[in-house]
Amino acid sequence: MNQQITVPVSKLDFDLQNPRYPVQNSDREALEKILLSSMPKSLKLAEHIVKYGQNPTDLIIVIENGTRYTVLEGNRRTSVLKVLSKPVLLDSMPTGAGVPAFCKRMKALATKANNSTVNKVTVVLFPSRIAADPWINLKHTGPNDGAGTVPWDSIAKSRYSNKGDIGLELLDFGKANNWFTDDDLKNSSGGPFPLSTLNRLLGDPQIRTALGLDLLNGVLLSRVSVDELAKGVKQVVADLSTAKWNVTKLKLKGDRKNYLQQFPAASLPQEAAGGAAAWQVDVESVPQPAPQEPTAPKPRQKSSTRKALIPKDFVITTSPKSPRLNRILAELKKMEVEKQENAVAVLFRTYIELTLDDYIARTSLKFAMSRPPQASLAEKAKGAAAHLKTLGLLDKNQSANVDRLVGINSDPKSEFGSITTLHSFVHSRHSNPIPSELQLAWDNIAPFMHLVGHVED
Repeated sequence: MNQQITVPVSKLDFDLQNPRYPVQNSDREALEKILLSSMPKSLKLAEHIVKYGQNPTDLIIVIENGTRYTVLEGNRRTSVLKVLSKPVLLDSMPTGAGVPAFCKRMKALATKANNSTVNKVTVVLFPSRIAADPWINLKHTGPNDGAGTVPWDSIAKSRYSNKGDIGLELLDFGKANNWFTDDDLKNSSGGPFPLSTLNRLLGDPQIRTALGLDLLNGVLLSRVSVDELAKGVKQVVADLSTAKWNVTKLKLKGDRKNYLQQFPAASLPQEAAGGAAAWQVDVESVPQPAPQEPTAPKPRQKSSTRKALIPKDFVITTSPKSPRLNRILAELKKMEVEKQENAVAVLFRTYIELTLDDYIARTSLKFAMSRPPQASLAEKAKGAAAHLKTLGLLDKNQSANVDRLVGINSDPKSEFGSITTLHSFVHSRHSNPIPSELQLAWDNIAPFMHLVGHVED
């Protein structure tokens, strides 16, 4: 179980295998690497901590290391806290471009820092790296289909800042009137809609007049009907969603004039802009439809299965002495099994053996061999499984899958995920791997491979 505790910053040690940087040899090297690799970002973080304190919504993750704690997540914050609480650490920083000025500014921030803010830190203590891995992976690998943090786009950021953004108000009004959907509000590459460019257009009086809009004390108004207003707004949204019109081509007043000259006449309001009473362009003015009887929900379509052997969210950490393993893992996450089943099958078997070799080397594992000093792949798998059982990490289901892998209590020749079958894909010209069986074989042993990739010596 994890728990929140408060510890002195001086008792935190860096993770010398921090994925952001090459492996470091000491805590001092790690401190210098983290701080100086991006000095502007280090200063920004220090300024934020001095002004607001530590982020209570994002705690540092640690594991115990004797009487001290190793930081698994939050090494950059730890480096900043260390020099804010003990600025003398900056005196021995290596010389380099910008380093003296950086140290001077950091020391100035340290004098403003509240000791109670930077001397101690609330952390989340996990019992092991394995227990912390799912959370660290979730934080740093993006939205993960909704399981992780989904970043705000420019529209969401503007809505949160609550600045009375006229472009945002117009888009919300258009969506409420079904002029366009969220899917329509993307740029040409599928990214966030260029809200700042829309605001630049609406800031031009000529553009507003042509669209039937007006601006009074920051309030967006119109004197044309909703249907007529829709013509120009939909055209502008469509234009900004393509690569043809961007901020560079609409930056100057003359650029915006050229944009108006090519604007389709059919997309301009046909009513006189000054002929009707002004009304506020606001979602609250959109008529609400009458309530309808609920309809039965449509059955959800199943999402398509993955194309690769190994899912993208499978992550393990191998030793620095086995860099090839990470490259093989990356390839097995990209290669399409349906199109490259033979290459995947051969690489699958290779990945299992090399991962076990890495585990055996890391743990200095000793186990029975029929022909020492060379162990068979089955013997390596049995030895690793037995070791994991002694650690209390391999449950009954995972143990049964390993048994099928090595051919215990089953016919290895008929077991599609067995080592015997994987051998045949390499050595027999008559064996034909089946993509779906390869993926199922991986799914069966994935928990075992995850443990093999994470248990430390």
